[in-house]
Amino acid sequence: MQTYDWSTSPLGPPAAWPRSLRTVVSLVLTSKFPMFMAWGPELAFLYNDAYSSVLGAKHPHALGRPLREVWAEIWTDLEPLVMKALAGEATDHENMHLVMERRGFLEDTWYTFSYSPIYDESGAVTGIFCACSETSDKVQADQRAHFHIELSERLHGLSESRAIVLAAATVLGSHLGVARAGYGEIDRAEQVVAVEQDWTRDSAVASLAGEARILDAFGPAVIADLRAGHTLVVADNLNDPRSLDEAYAATWASIGCRSLIVAPLIRNGQFRAILYVHEATPRHWSSTEVRLVERVAQRTWDAVERARVEKELRDSEALKSAIVESALDCIVTVTAASRVIEWNPAAERTFGYARDAALGQDLATLIIPPHLREQHRLGMARYLATGDGPVLGKRIELEAQRHDGSRFPIELTINAIHIAGQPHFTAYLRDLTVRKQAEAVLRENEQRLRATYEHAFVGIGEVDRSGCFLRVNEQLCTITGFSREELLGQTFWTLTHLDDRQADLAQFSRQMLGKLETYALEKRYIHKDGHIVWVEVAASRVDDARGQPLYGIRVVRDISDRKRAEEHQQLLIHELNHRVQNTLATVQSIASQTLRAASTPDAAKEALESRLLGLSRAHNVLTRESWEGAWLRDVIEEVLEPYRIMGQARVEIRGPGIQVSPRFALALSMALHELATNATKYGALSNDTGRVRLTWSGDRTSSPPRLLLRWEENGGPPVSHPSRKGFGSRLIERSLAQDLDATVRIEYAATGLLCMVEAPLPS
Repeated sequence: MQTYDWSTSPLGPPAAWPRSLRTVVSLVLTSKFPMFMAWGPELAFLYNDAYSSVLGAKHPHALGRPLREVWAEIWTDLEPLVMKALAGEATDHENMHLVMERRGFLEDTWYTFSYSPIYDESGAVTGIFCACSETSDKVQADQRAHFHIELSERLHGLSESRAIVLAAATVLGSHLGVARAGYGEIDRAEQVVAVEQDWTRDSAVASLAGEARILDAFGPAVIADLRAGHTLVVADNLNDPRSLDEAYAATWASIGCRSLIVAPLIRNGQFRAILYVHEATPRHWSSTEVRLVERVAQRTWDAVERARVEKELRDSEALKSAIVESALDCIVTVTAASRVIEWNPAAERTFGYARDAALGQDLATLIIPPHLREQHRLGMARYLATGDGPVLGKRIELEAQRHDGSRFPIELTINAIHIAGQPHFTAYLRDLTVRKQAEAVLRENEQRLRATYEHAFVGIGEVDRSGCFLRVNEQLCTITGFSREELLGQTFWTLTHLDDRQADLAQFSRQMLGKLETYALEKRYIHKDGHIVWVEVAASRVDDARGQPLYGIRVVRDISDRKRAEEHQQLLIHELNHRVQNTLATVQSIASQTLRAASTPDAAKEALESRLLGLSRAHNVLTRESWEGAWLRDVIEEVLEPYRIMGQARVEIRGPGIQVSPRFALALSMALHELATNATKYGALSNDTGRVRLTWSGDRTSSPPRLLLRWEENGGPPVSHPSRKGFGSRLIERSLAQDLDATVRIEYAATGLLCMVEAPLPS
């Protein structure tokens, strides 16, 4: 002020100032308190060095200028006070709020000051004097204190995160006088911010509740600061170098925001949320305001996290209570002194004690049988002394006791827990009565099934969906010749005869697809030693709870004996048919030839009976051998038996054991019968001294092997060649030749008849 050129000011040079002015100026300049004076009609502005801090950027240009120009932004507030001072009335004011522009922007300030009139030498008021003190820091500190008290009161008792966020935004927005305040959550990719709800100053300000925005649309540089954990402060986004791009400006305009403070929340290195305050016009934000937003953000997030934890705890407690109340198992908690402090409804139902009756009681006397109570007490004492509990955390089965004294089996699990630093024990108990009964029935059924399974007279096998044996009984091993270990892992179709596989596999596939419940068939297995085993298979299926096939059951019965019997029966039927036809043809031929050759009916009758009797004897031999063949000696002895009554020595039989076919035996027996009949009537056996010698042998050197048979008579009447051949001779020659493909030679020697037969032997 002392160096200022006053000659150009309305006051003129200081030497020309009136004494009253110089006196007040001297007072102002020597004071250490901020003071100013305004003098003359223009109220020229004079102030000391202490007041220069109040002026800020207005200093030193404010010297000598009219008071109205110096404080034009607050003149409406100051003018009434100035007029009172000029009227001779002094005024004083404490913590008056003034919105000043001292540093190029408007700011809230508070002052305690007084305005006093200045009188000139004539006693007229020619100016005003002001002594002042800026109380902005004190007032704002008091406001912040009141703000935090209000915020605490508003947050107190809130348990929902939505309510906490809205309350904080409301108090902060109202305190700062902004257009909008709110809370936004960031997605996991840190690309999108979503606002659930916010606060606005009035209805003219649009809410962002329910909106989601892409962060980088506000300017990557702006969002980069937030991701880095820095509070974003923008006085005017149209002039901020981080958001000058037109596209970014459009995004800011879409939410009606020109200036803002945004405090980010970073947790464990992840950008989680923001707390924002918006203003629709440019605004300079003080460091105090920025710090306040940051602090509120931290308090809000702490409150939200606490509310979430408390909600989770409440939900957990509610869930725990619901689980305990609805649990089918008994849940009992006891203190270290074995006193019951938790007794759920399942425990009430199981043991017969109401909750109120059980609480506070000794657990041992409530549910533990007398013979186990000491063991229970010792176990608890051991844990309390050493921390070792052998049964803790394990499932054990033991006996418990109901209110009525009845005992029953339970499954017990005990866990040690600490409540308020004191050991407690929670027991989970399950009544095993029904399960034990079911297990007993199941064991009995399993034993019965196992006995049936293993000792059944049929083979039983379980196969998976691909046909592999899963389980087999001993009888199936016997049927197939394979051991149990050899069968397991094999498929049933690998044991099946190649010609029978397709039929079985086709039905098995349909069964495993759920299209066929059961089926049965007869097929052949290949025994381990290679022979064929005929079996009858009954196949069924076991399904799961959804009706899907699990595995197949195959019951196998060995029907090889039946099949052989059936084959033998069929063979016998065919053989009987064939033999009956042959026998009837033989009888027809015998009857025809006999009747044609007989001289009288009596002779015909006798000859026919004799020949049929011979045929019958041959049938006797074959019947004894089941018509599968006969020993040649048996056939000969049977045919010649009636003729050997004359003496064994007169009919000699000699030859090796040779087996012949039924056809061979019948043909040969008829021929021998004719030879013996002729010998009896006309030959060696017609007198008392003649003899017959019948021999045979087999020639195995020829191919095929051949039978050599020789009938030789001697000692009988003289023999002469007949004038004609009778039926007997024709039967011998033709029957043997036709039926046996034999060569027959008959010689009528004088000593006796000689018949030689050579025929192929059956293989």
